[in-house]
Amino acid sequence: MVHPGYTPGYTSQAAGGDTPGRLFFTHPSPETVVLGIKNLTISQRKSIFRSLIDAQDAGHSVTDSPKAVAGQYGVSEETVTRIETEGSDKDWPPL
Repeated sequence: MVHPGYTPGYTSQAAGGDTPGRLFFTHPSPETVVLGIKNLTISQRKSIFRSLIDAQDAGHSVTDSPKAVAGQYGVSEETVTRIETEGSDKDWPPL
């Protein structure tokens, strides 16, 4: 099983590998690590929720806004959607 965030690659003798076709994994760089909801404070989640509502008020559709906000904060679209549900359930501002 490939660990999320790891990039599979293959070595070859020509590339300095010791075994042709040997599978290896590279660790993700800090820029590519996507934060999940458990890694975010309540303050960060509220900020993401506010940005999501602002994006929708600015004309992004409800279905497109999570993608825009996810890229802005370095989180997954799924995380933004979960934050949207949490914020709506708890009546976070700007609701």
